[in-house]
Parts: sequence; structure tokens; C-alpha cells
Amino acid sequence: MNQENPPRLRWGEWGEQGEQGEQGEQGEQGEQGAGGAGGAGGAGGAGGQGRIISNAQ
Repeated sequence: MNQENPPRLRWGEWGEQGEQGEQGEQGEQGEQGAGGAGGAGGAGGAGGQGRIISNAQ
């Protein structure tokens, strides 16, 4: 499960790019996984993931 931590850090980068909102549409592709769904909601969704990273720590 520790291996899942590094990928989550990468999601943090997507959180910053979430402001673009363009990736939110790409969320439908499923590449971004659950994060993509949050992106669809707006940049705020991506920020939510940042909180998850804090909890992971």
C-alpha cells in the first residue's frame, strides 16, 4: 500500500493544473481515475485531492 503514496503525490501536481479545467474534461477518459471526476466538478475538486495527500501523510 505504501507504493500507492508516490502516485498520490503525482495527483498533487494535477491539483495545480486543475485550475486549467481542461483536464476536468479529460477526466472522462478515465486516465486521471477518480481524480478526473473531481476535475469535472472544477478546480476545487482537484484541491480536494490535495487534502487526501495530507491525510495520507
